[in-house]
Amino acid sequence: MKQLTLNQITKILIAWFKNHADINSTFYEDDFSFNAERNIIYPVTNIEYVESNISGKQDTHSSKLTLADLVDENLTGHADEIYSDMILIAQDFIAWASNADEWEFPKTINIQKFIDDTDDRTAGVVFTF
Repeated sequence: MKQLTLNQITKILIAWFKNHADINSTFYEDDFSFNAERNIIYPVTNIEYVESNISGKQDTHSSKLTLADLVDENLTGHADEIYSDMILIAQDFIAWASNADEWEFPKTINIQKFIDDTDDRTAGVVFTF
């Protein structure tokens, strides 16, 4: 297996999310820049590079993935619907990444829900891989 650079991996991840039928906007930004973003068409994905570990010839890169959509406050339980939808997208991603020949991907991912009351009221999931 050829080792990919962080830039190569990032391009692959961005392309995958841009091509996902249920995602309308894809960003590669830190949390601060993403939270300031105003050109979002929901549902959205943000990929944020977290860290790299190097052990001999093995590089391990970690990123945080945020999947979110707008909450309609007039619909009871709408945040739960968003969590469910975003988990389905996360499962699509995890299945694809687990079967990719380009890298090794963890078999277990901890997905956490969030709700955000800033400018855009959003809900979704976040996980590190």
